[in-house]
Amino acid sequence: MKLKIPKEIQLGGQTIKITVMKDLSRGGAHGMCRYDDCEIWFDDNIKPEDLKGITYYHELMHFILHTLGKDALRDDEGFVDSVGNLLWQANKTAVY
Repeated sequence: MKLKIPKEIQLGGQTIKITVMKDLSRGGAHGMCRYDDCEIWFDDNIKPEDLKGITYYHELMHFILHTLGKDALRDDEGFVDSVGNLLWQANKTAVY
């Protein structure tokens, strides 16, 4: 399944822009949330496709938890990574 990355989403009344960047992974991260700028940065060169999906949902979970004011959970990388993995799996295996 090829992941379609949206250009923007709405969370809690805010527009979150998703910016696809080249070579973001060279800095050690496949994605990044910029809360003050309402942006998610995402490296489009991630391979394989599963890692790309997991990364997108990982960053989305960070932003959702930030929006909910759940800073302790937002900063828990293990929790965020687990939920991101499960969201990607649910999306990837959905039968319509």
